[in-house]
Amino acid sequence: MTLPLVGEPIDSGLPVEKRATSRVFSWPLYVKPALVDRFEKTFDVKVAMKGFETMDAALAELRTGQASYDVFFPAVDVVGKLVSAEMLQPLNRDYIPNLNNVWESLQDPFYDRGSRYTAPYFVWTTGIAWRNDQIPDSKINGSIDPYGVFWIREFKGHTHLLNGSREALAMSLMKNGIHDVNTDDPTYIATARDDLLTLVDNVEPAFDHTDYEDLFEDAYLHQSWSGNLGFARYYAKPPSDIAKLSYWWPPDGGTGFLGVVGSDTMAVLRGAASPVAAHEFINFLLDPDVALENSSYEGYQPPQKTIDAKLAVEKGFLPDNLRNIVVRQEDFAAGRQILELSPSADQMWQEAYQRVVAGV
Repeated sequence: MTLPLVGEPIDSGLPVEKRATSRVFSWPLYVKPALVDRFEKTFDVKVAMKGFETMDAALAELRTGQASYDVFFPAVDVVGKLVSAEMLQPLNRDYIPNLNNVWESLQDPFYDRGSRYTAPYFVWTTGIAWRNDQIPDSKINGSIDPYGVFWIREFKGHTHLLNGSREALAMSLMKNGIHDVNTDDPTYIATARDDLLTLVDNVEPAFDHTDYEDLFEDAYLHQSWSGNLGFARYYAKPPSDIAKLSYWWPPDGGTGFLGVVGSDTMAVLRGAASPVAAHEFINFLLDPDVALENSSYEGYQPPQKTIDAKLAVEKGFLPDNLRNIVVRQEDFAAGRQILELSPSADQMWQEAYQRVVAGV
């Protein structure tokens, strides 16, 4: 999709605004604080970070217009909505030469051809995390229906799903052999909903996105984002407990179909008070050394050409048992992305999900 240009990018060659405050709206702790400090000293600006809990909550706040920000971290499936609402400012790539360091497929991504409005930040897969001291590997890697593990009554009270309509329903769709995770077919959506309602009856799952902590508490099994497992080492108690975690995503066996992949982007909001500083902040985070240091702190993976599983293990960012959370460019390109839905389809998905969580 080539998104329509709404307005013009800022001019090239402008200096960074003097002693500006660059306001950044992101997931909590989504940039290593020491890197924020470094950026402030390098460009003589202040960075004010504010976190949001969910993408829906972030969009709701932005739509009110009561708070203004310079940099936002939108998910791929909301970029089109933001452009349609004239909430994003076109980027001037002259300020973002480090975009050349990322995967070629994300220098000109299908969801924003020409990177008119966005630069990539982190990528991940959505798979299954489990405690290998509680659940045999054969239940997942050795199964012809790996997603079916979430329905096993034996793990009642110890099963968690990601909190959000798209991820939970997409997993249920794939379990039922429906691989269009952006479907607007009411029959398919109802199938996914009804199977999740059976799951709720069987195991009474928790819905959250704190897998990095839950897997060292009450969870034996968690639908997970790969990047969250990269963050899990901070919660392992003792640290050696990180070896008790395993992760599966379809290329590792089972379904024969690739699973869900996702990415967050960086964008400059329309009306940014310090647009040059905002561009420089995006470019700074795309520097290879900065991106690697940021990833070592966050656990999530920037789509840098220089980062792979071997490097992550050698640097000690990942234990060898979790090397498969590192996303390969070819898998990302072929995986299923959760994309923007039409308003009517979005309503069906939301209503289906509300039915599911109401049953817990």
